[in-house]
Amino acid sequence: MAIITLAVLLFFAFFYFYQPSYVEYKHQGSDAKEYSKLYEYFKTGEAASVYNLPYSNRLLVPYIASRIPGLSAAHAFLLIHLSSALAFMLLFYYIRILLGIDKSLFYLVMLWFLLHPSGIIRFSIYNPFNIDPMGHVFHALLIIIFMKRRFNWLILIAPFAVAQKESFNALVLLLLIYAIYINRSEGKKTIPLAPIFISLILGITVQSMVHAYLFPPPPNGSYIPYRAFVRSAKFFNEPHFVMRILASLFAAFGPILIITAQNIGRFRDSFSDALNRNFFLIYSLFFVFICIAAGTDTTRIAIYGGAFTLMFAMSIMNGLRMKYTLQVFLLSLPLLRLLIVLPRPILNDLGRITNEDRAYGFTSMFPEMSTMALAVSWLVYMMILYYLASLLKKR
Repeated sequence: MAIITLAVLLFFAFFYFYQPSYVEYKHQGSDAKEYSKLYEYFKTGEAASVYNLPYSNRLLVPYIASRIPGLSAAHAFLLIHLSSALAFMLLFYYIRILLGIDKSLFYLVMLWFLLHPSGIIRFSIYNPFNIDPMGHVFHALLIIIFMKRRFNWLILIAPFAVAQKESFNALVLLLLIYAIYINRSEGKKTIPLAPIFISLILGITVQSMVHAYLFPPPPNGSYIPYRAFVRSAKFFNEPHFVMRILASLFAAFGPILIITAQNIGRFRDSFSDALNRNFFLIYSLFFVFICIAAGTDTTRIAIYGGAFTLMFAMSIMNGLRMKYTLQVFLLSLPLLRLLIVLPRPILNDLGRITNEDRAYGFTSMFPEMSTMALAVSWLVYMMILYYLASLLKKR
């Protein structure tokens, strides 16, 4: 655990001085702009003219940041992100122990997660006004609660997790559906439903109270589910959208995706407990769906579900020759762009992303937002890497 703590601190310190932060909020529709409004409300009591969904649900991190004395807004957020990164990686290590994941494999995947441009450290330093790092902590706690079958603890964390991000309600609902299925298929109460149901009610109550007493949703808030449906429909109607999603998943997980795909036949034997195996499979697929339906920054959303996806992948990768795994990771290093400073977006006078930015700027680094030519180049890289990895596997 000392190695994990030291690695998080060193990487955070390095990228803090190497990667300039972008905190000017000029980007139209920027998440950072919305979270900064929540921070200012809790800090000064001055309300903005409007608080947009879904960001107005996510008040926990801005509230905690506003209570930290002696720091600027950006540094208060960064302190929360550093604390969250440390907590998550230690919880992640504990989950590794529960699943019996090889330590060398865990450290390799940990490095990928810590060094990724959309990961818990680099993106948080580039854009301090985000809430994702604490979300990783709640995801890890949900995994531990399920694996240890300590569902009463879910009642305690659910209200805070929903105040961090409303999508936790969906995770609890998914758990409730899975528990009902397990109990019916086994003909006994394998998983207690009451604490999961209570957690869901508490989460919905927290979200409703935020809307009723703090930040009433704007008139267009009801269209969010519709926009998600329309975006999901693109997956079946627009081939280039499918290509961007695949490229984004590759950008997020790189060698982990390639090795998992090549060894998916190990799936059934990768977990000693079928309940745990199906749990990780269901939640990994759920976050793939979220990548399709939830937003334009697919790579970051994929990384946000990393607690589930990476553990599922590591369980399949566990026991493979480390030489093969390491070689595929080394061939994937360009995906991390370790020597590149994340650039500021190139915006027009209205604060919108320009075509120049999609080709050369910040969005060019992510296939879901870049030009189509760049997105295709990611897919070509993925196919070449898959081919080379298949050769290395046979050696």
